[in-house]
Amino acid sequence: WYAFRKICPHDSKNRPAELPEIIATSLATIILVYIVLAIIGPLWISLLNLVGYEYVEQDLVSQLRDGGSALELAMMGILIIVIAPVCEEVAYRGTLYRFMNGKMPAWLAVVIPSALFSISHANVYASIPLFILGVSLSLVYKRTGSLLTCILVHGLVNSVTFVGLLYPQLFSQ
Repeated sequence: WYAFRKICPHDSKNRPAELPEIIATSLATIILVYIVLAIIGPLWISLLNLVGYEYVEQDLVSQLRDGGSALELAMMGILIIVIAPVCEEVAYRGTLYRFMNGKMPAWLAVVIPSALFSISHANVYASIPLFILGVSLSLVYKRTGSLLTCILVHGLVNSVTFVGLLYPQLFSQ
């Protein structure tokens, strides 16, 4: 732990975010991310369709759409809403961003973990929205110094996706 702290110094002037700031920042980030994604997402999908890229549904998405037992859906929900955000935020913001920050230009310390976060999801259709989410999460981490904020935002985004896949009629026009 000592070596990790020396290699990855904290990025918020040794001031951890307090709970009200974590909650306010999480909510503001969610709202801003969804506004940006409402504009960029359709443009990205239109561009992919224009160049003839064929959408391929991921296995996990297919499994969610097909349903399953209550236990299977609950386990997938825990994985998608809790475990994935914790693991990914520790990896991309808590480790990679913190390691890169201060060792290279600030924009690169944000862009590289965000690009790797997007690529790791192996979904071309979601790549730009995931990159935007990654940039947002890196900036939130830089501002608050709190992985909890990033985990909350990430978990909320995944929650909306999870519910949307289980109940697509809620989000249909």
